[in-house]
Amino acid sequence: MAVKKETKNPVEKKKQVANTEKEEQQKTTVKKKAMLNALKATYGVVSQAAEMVGINRSSHYDWIQDDPAYKKEFESLDSYAVDFVQSKLFEKINMGSTPEIIFFLKTRGRKHGYSEVDAPDTTDKNQFELVNIES
Repeated sequence: MAVKKETKNPVEKKKQVANTEKEEQQKTTVKKKAMLNALKATYGVVSQAAEMVGINRSSHYDWIQDDPAYKKEFESLDSYAVDFVQSKLFEKINMGSTPEIIFFLKTRGRKHGYSEVDAPDTTDKNQFELVNIES
């Protein structure tokens, strides 16, 4: 890595600062892209993705707060993860897996009458037994 020599000329100094800032922005842009790719690969697990890229998790959260385009890309990855998991659910359903079928019907079959509702209590303690007293 080349060492930049210090200059006393104010115009040159300004150019050096501008170049350094531009280089930092370019590095950050590369890291943001790498982080988004890592997040896709890890289905949105931030700590795992940050470790893959070599950044702190806090950088990711700072980018979400400061960069609307990054935030939008990150939020779109949630759909990617849900789609993946949903495809795995349907694989299990196609294999006839009862727990997955029940889960699907409880969550997506409500319009068709499938829901988990407790049966009404039929042990009413205030009921009277009818007895025939004519004998």
